Amino acid sequence: MLDEIGADKLLGNGDMLYLTPGTSHLVRAQGTFVSDEEVNEVIDFFSEVEPQYSNELAALPADGGGSAGAGLDDLKDRDALYTQAIEVVIREGRGSVSLLQRCLGIGYGRAARLVDYMAEDGIVGDYNGSQAREVLYTSEEWEAFQSGDEEPLESLSAVVSDGV
Repeated sequence: MLDEIGADKLLGNGDMLYLTPGTSHLVRAQGTFVSDEEVNEVIDFFSEVEPQYSNELAALPADGGGSAGAGLDDLKDRDALYTQAIEVVIREGRGSVSLLQRCLGIGYGRAARLVDYMAEDGIVGDYNGSQAREVLYTSEEWEAFQSGDEEPLESLSAVVSDGV
């Protein structure tokens, strides 16, 4: 560490000073020292060994779920606030992380994840810089979807195919 006291007392071989984010206090830590020779041995080992695949893992879908057209039950499983977040976005006519933070009283990470889920499901448009995302569902379409009268994204397929 430049301009810090204590670096001269480090022993080497993995001995380090760690500066915790948000503080000015250095913490002494011990990391594992791995020589270049040991790294090369590990690389050689894995290069020579045949891979062993798990059939259970290989059978899982590559996209990890979350595809457009998910049923309402799948939407609820994503996050307890997901349907409420959709209703907020449709009611306000725009989709943004800050809107969800204010209306639902949640943090940035959760709000951003909800907006990403909505984009995956075709409820809001793609990221558009600092502007709020376009809402692609009307309140009538959302109510029809919730009641089971309409398949997810049925109304959007015509919009997308027309190039709008």
